Amino acid sequence: MTSVPDLAEPVAAWRVWNLVETPDGPLLVSPVRPVFWPPRRSMTATCHRGCAPPPSLRCRCGLYAMDELPRLYRESAGAGRVVGCTALWGRVVEHAHGVRAQFAYPLLLFLLPETRSGSRTLGSGGARRLKQHYRVPVVVAPGSSADGYFPDDRLAGAVAEEAVRGLAGRRAGDHTAHARFADAVEDLVGRSW
Repeated sequence: MTSVPDLAEPVAAWRVWNLVETPDGPLLVSPVRPVFWPPRRSMTATCHRGCAPPPSLRCRCGLYAMDELPRLYRESAGAGRVVGCTALWGRVVEHAHGVRAQFAYPLLLFLLPETRSGSRTLGSGGARRLKQHYRVPVVVAPGSSADGYFPDDRLAGAVAEEAVRGLAGRRAGDHTAHARFADAVEDLVGRSW
């Protein structure tokens, strides 16, 4: 018998990754449990306690993401970090400030100034290589939390909403869906920080 997922459509939320340069290209790595997020494939949650399928209500397993980009941005500054909007689906457990999910994939990545300047982390052309590797937009964040720059939560919410709403259209090559997403990101970066 096949179980029906909790959510048929993904939700969007914000998370942070560490960035590691490998011979195959830059890879996103979970900061708590150092697990590589595969490029061009969904990340699947696992549970070291054996929850099947994760996430479980009785456990802390799952792929984490937060609702509030400003809070995440404030708490994630540091060299080698990437902040991004991710799609989450399958079994999803809501929390006060975010969700835990069974499956996830990044939709948009922000390179923080500390990561851009760390040549050992990305090297020359790193943003372009990261974009090619994961096939998602990579945006250079205009400032860091250390500089007092914080994204606007309302505009971040609009980006997350458009990231999920237009996902099917962008995958199908719909130029209008690409344009709506690009406009939402431009509003966030240009008017927010």
